[in-house]
Formats: sequence, C-alpha cells, structure tokens
Amino acid sequence: MTAGEGGIIITNNSDLAEKCIQYRSCGRHEGQSWYIHYVRATNYRITELQSAVLLAQLERLDEQLKRKNENARYLAKRFTDFDGIGPVPGDGNTDVNGYYLYLLRYDKEKFAGVSRDKFVEALNAEGIPCHIGYPWPLSKNPVFQQIEQGPKGCPFTCPYYGKQVWIKDQRFPVTERICAETVVIPHQVLLSSKADMDDIITAIAKIQKNARELL
Repeated sequence: MTAGEGGIIITNNSDLAEKCIQYRSCGRHEGQSWYIHYVRATNYRITELQSAVLLAQLERLDEQLKRKNENARYLAKRFTDFDGIGPVPGDGNTDVNGYYLYLLRYDKEKFAGVSRDKFVEALNAEGIPCHIGYPWPLSKNPVFQQIEQGPKGCPFTCPYYGKQVWIKDQRFPVTERICAETVVIPHQVLLSSKADMDDIITAIAKIQKNARELL
C-alpha cells in the first residue's frame, strides 16, 4: 500500500510502542501536553489525507497479499526450468510476504556473458518491468564518503562511541556482488494474472536463447 509517505509499526511490546509514539511525535507521551518532550525526536506523523487513503486501501490488502504470494510461488516453480536465474530464497520464517520487491539473482555466465544491466534492458524491451535495484552498497553513497572532521562529521566523528566509526574505505564484497547480480521485478507486477507471470518466463527464455545477439 502507498499514500506517498507514511507507514505503520505493529508490536505487542508496550514499551516499544511507547518509544515509537515518542519518536513519531516530537518526543511526547501520548495523552499528555503537546509541550512536554521526553526524548529528542522529530515529527514523523502522516497527514489525515494520507491516512484516509491508507485506511481505504486496507480493505483490499488481504486480497492483494494473497495474489502476490500465489504469483510469487508460481514464478518460483517456473524458474526451476532455468539455469542462471531464479528468485532469492527467503529464510523460511515468514508465512506471508509483502513482496515490496521480487528479487532475482542473475548469473551472466549462463547468458553467454551478457551483463546484468544489459539483461535488464532486454527484459524491459520485452515488456517486463524490471530494474537493477541498488547499484552499489549503501556505504558508497556521498554521505559516507564525504565525511567532515570534527563536530560537523557527527555521528561518524562523535567521541562518545569510544572508538572511530569509519566505513569510507571499507569493502563489503558480498554486498557488492549482490548489487551486481540482482534483478528486481516491482511488486505491482505480482498483482497481475498467471498469464502475465508466464510472459515473464517466456521473455527470459527468449533472452537466454538469443543471448549472444546482445553481446
């Protein structure tokens, strides 16, 4: 579900719920004066209009989750016919998945050496919406690479850690490999029909069969 911005946290821990309320609403305790602040926080409250949109969408959430999970399981079975691409497996601890992203792992060697980016371009050309996901590890973003010294560099240069927090020059080879191999199908696609899921498989089979033409 989406309403531009906003979200929900569900918990059966009353202490955690209270902390969430405080961080959402300027550090206040629910039910107390608006001018009493207990923690340093900010305003993460969504608007009434966005809330109304989300409440209306809740009425179809169960149906959408059911369809997305059915189509995800169907695609997983169809992908067993392929060598070189398939869904990223879950950890088995979830009965229902929201599938914000349907992730595929791509092995270019099984597609005649065609790069992941070129494969994504070809799949889009076949009418299948997809993208590369996250192009590099989070640590490569400017916020981590352009750290100033002294107070301006907080929290990275904050003395209260008791140690230096510095990730600018660190390497994360597993994360980098995942970023280079991932193909993302957006969750909206999983709301389509079984015939549309078959189209995804047909398009990938076509690309794999004619991969050398893409080199």
